[in-house]
Amino acid sequence: MLGAGRVIAIDEVPERLEMAEAGGAETIDFSKTDVHDELMKRTNKRGPDSCIDAVGCEASGHGSTDAVLNKVKAATFPATDRVHVLRQAIMACRKAGTISIRASM
Repeated sequence: MLGAGRVIAIDEVPERLEMAEAGGAETIDFSKTDVHDELMKRTNKRGPDSCIDAVGCEASGHGSTDAVLNKVKAATFPATDRVHVLRQAIMACRKAGTISIRASM
């Protein structure tokens, strides 16, 4: 709608992935695919121009090592937020790309 040439939506909820596809986005199911590898494959190893975390904080329960570590940190107060998605965005986004986070509490 706002002029993006290509949108890749990443989620694991089938209904949200279907809604993204209906809106014209390509999709990646992170429960079935390594997101970083798939993004590199789809962008000729360049990475996306922009990465947007539109949720604000990741959904609980997907069980990655980072998510578990962040839960421990949050419980013991050395960290106050889960940053797995932010780490993924930093690793995947192209050099001089843009990373945006929409915080919703």
